[in-house]
Amino acid sequence: MSRLLASSITIFIELLLIFYLAFKAIFLIKEGFSKKGWVLALLLTGLFAISSYHFYYHYIVFREYLNGFVLAISIIFFILPGIVIYLLKPWLNKRPIKQTNKPTENKTTKLTANTQPQLQLSCGKKLFFTLILITSIFLLAEFAARMHIWLLYGNKGWACNFGHAAAISHPYLGLVYKPLNDETKLLVERYNFRCDPDVTIKKPANTYRIVILGGSAAYGLDVGYDACWSKQLQDLLRADFPDKNIQVINTAVAGWTTAECLINLELRALDISPDLVIFFELQNDLKTNRWPNFKSDYSHWKTGMITPGTIEHFFMNYSIFAQRIRTVIHKWGLKRYDSITEGGLNAYIRNITSIIGLCRINNAQILLATYAHNEKAARNATDMQECLTFKGVLEGFTKYNHDVKQLAKRLQVPILDNAKLLSESNYFTDFVHFSTEGNNVVATNFYNKIIQDKLIK
Repeated sequence: MSRLLASSITIFIELLLIFYLAFKAIFLIKEGFSKKGWVLALLLTGLFAISSYHFYYHYIVFREYLNGFVLAISIIFFILPGIVIYLLKPWLNKRPIKQTNKPTENKTTKLTANTQPQLQLSCGKKLFFTLILITSIFLLAEFAARMHIWLLYGNKGWACNFGHAAAISHPYLGLVYKPLNDETKLLVERYNFRCDPDVTIKKPANTYRIVILGGSAAYGLDVGYDACWSKQLQDLLRADFPDKNIQVINTAVAGWTTAECLINLELRALDISPDLVIFFELQNDLKTNRWPNFKSDYSHWKTGMITPGTIEHFFMNYSIFAQRIRTVIHKWGLKRYDSITEGGLNAYIRNITSIIGLCRINNAQILLATYAHNEKAARNATDMQECLTFKGVLEGFTKYNHDVKQLAKRLQVPILDNAKLLSESNYFTDFVHFSTEGNNVVATNFYNKIIQDKLIK
């Protein structure tokens, strides 16, 4: 309901500004077709275009009660400029009012030593400094957002460089890590998968390929490539199988649920001919469980693709700051629950069942894994799960892991019980992401399971 109120206020502010500019433009044009009048008329036309774009998304707000990004953009473009100009007006107004030759009444104005000439800000100057200030504020916020990412991850992992954002929108997968070169035959450059830089799309002879599916924990979010568990698993297996070219290709992306993993497997991962698929995801699916208006296709959780060519598409592709604003406001007004729903759990198991079926049809082995977590990071757990209390989070992990093990038993699929093997808090950087030591243990766990079950023959 808070989103509905915020959207209503934003529309009201936009309409007020439109009517004000329209009245001002008509008045100035009627007075003598002044340049100011024409400038305001052009500005009004642009504002109508922007607002029509906003109103479409506000319609979505009224329909689904969510859309934070539009609210943030509206605030930046319509509220902030007025506040900034009001605060900085004494500094910006440096041009005295022009004296006119119009006759005045027989009144004298006494000037004292402390009298200051009145100042006014021209229309062009207002527009110019407004644009400069908005741009400066946005660039400073963008710099701060990128510095925060850089301080957390350095030049490793999914962290972006200062040329572009790390992730871009994808019509079927939400966000994917930004490709470096669409024409290359190398996987790292074509898809930005986490693997050795010389791995090609076409699988060479005498090569055994392992593909990782999952979200940020599967990706190894908090460490660089050499320290992530998928690279360490590759090194361990290569030492045991020197006659085979073992390649571990990590296709996971932070934020992905089983829905994205399923689509990624069908549309991208199967194209590189995996021999073994390791599935490792729970956290993001649990987020969808209690998100308002649950739908089994997760459309309540994902707002859909961002239309190419729109303002939002540009910001989501190139701005970390805009991504953060959209994420934060997206979470306002959510209610927390102590338990999960069966519908969300059933959708999770259905998606994993489909992943297993796809692997078997394409002659790829599948290895499942339960999801480990750090019970000592209770506050961080509720930060990540916006619709669940800590009690609800623990119940969710218990039930989801239990049903995955039951599924593996029913379909006779090997499963690694990571949740049981990873219990120390020093293995984690927060509630679910692994530290360097944790990545070492995860790699060893998967290595032991692959050798034990003789998955590489």
